[in-house]
Amino acid sequence: MSQIMPYILLLMTALAGGVIGYLLWQNGWRRAYGAVMLGHVFAAIALFVSVRTPGQPDAVMHGVFLIMFVLPSLVGMAVGGGAAAWRARQQGDGAP
Repeated sequence: MSQIMPYILLLMTALAGGVIGYLLWQNGWRRAYGAVMLGHVFAAIALFVSVRTPGQPDAVMHGVFLIMFVLPSLVGMAVGGGAAAWRARQQGDGAP
């Protein structure tokens, strides 16, 4: 069971990001969705730069945070927001 726990954590992080992205987009909070997405992008860039910086003692932990939390949540939010936008377009109440 302990071998699959990292994969479950990745899946749950992506699922949480997807739910948040879907709900933000569906409720019409486009600015909040954009702000949270931009925060994820900035966090991903900062953690990536931290990992690539030579002599950084916390580089491994920053890499783990990037891979286990930020990137799956970013992808989940993108998929969740895309699904909400697609659903709104199919129902005819979304902006083109």
